[in-house]
Amino acid sequence: MNKEKSLIVNHFNAKSRSQVLPHEPILSSQSLGWQDFSFDYYQHSNHQTPLHCTEHHVIVLGVSSLECERKLDGRYQIENRLAGSVAIIPANAEHWAAWKASTRFILFSIQPNVLAQIAPETVDPDRVELIPTFAQPDPFIYGTGLALKQELETDYNGCRLYAESLLNSLSVHLLHKYATAKLQLKEDFKGLAPFKLKQVLDLIGDRLGEEVSISSMANYLNMSPFHFVREFKKSVGITPYRYVMQQRVEMAKRMLKQEGLSIADVAFDCGFANQSHLGRVFKKHTGTTPKKYRDEFQSR
Repeated sequence: MNKEKSLIVNHFNAKSRSQVLPHEPILSSQSLGWQDFSFDYYQHSNHQTPLHCTEHHVIVLGVSSLECERKLDGRYQIENRLAGSVAIIPANAEHWAAWKASTRFILFSIQPNVLAQIAPETVDPDRVELIPTFAQPDPFIYGTGLALKQELETDYNGCRLYAESLLNSLSVHLLHKYATAKLQLKEDFKGLAPFKLKQVLDLIGDRLGEEVSISSMANYLNMSPFHFVREFKKSVGITPYRYVMQQRVEMAKRMLKQEGLSIADVAFDCGFANQSHLGRVFKKHTGTTPKKYRDEFQSR
């Protein structure tokens, strides 16, 4: 194959992406403005893509079973792709695919700098390369895709922190399983130093009503996202995402006891995307709805 003839495609741009996949995705994170990572869920009829490559990594998750032809980095294979199978198309690798029936699949598109910076203490960022991989079962990546799909369907505007947490875990998995320079996972981490733990907990407390991200918390402590998440969980017992949600629920409880505040106001002030988002997270943590919680408090 002649690489100079390959079409250059950017999955972060809908117009560019349509050169390879003419159907619009059923569900997409495109309008959320995420810069490093995108999610697209397709129901696509029979199709043959042009030969192309991207400047970012693409992870293809088969949601339905299908026989597919694929050319990847100069190799050809007929895939009997089962639901849950995953193909890895690294940045700049030539790729072509064809299938003869309607199929459902998920695309994760990840900027290379995300993997390069996820754990620079453990992996040399200049040596991070993914291995081109034809479709094969990977329950972890498949489960990650379904989890984010469900979150986008239920809380589209409020799932960024959750998505970033999944991206962190996905990146670690990719480095550990599919990279040329493997990420060595060590279990001898001891947790955050007390002063660092206090710093990040204070930061979270001060920003509960704002958008807070894994990367901003890690940067605040001058740590990589990978090591920050592991050390935080060792210290607190839960992930940063779960801790933030827990603290927002506690803040919502206090505010629901105040008179004159609507539940929508409480949701906004506590950092939730909307009243529905607050209701879903609140019930998950407390077993009841914000309205019932308020009514029970006022009836005492």
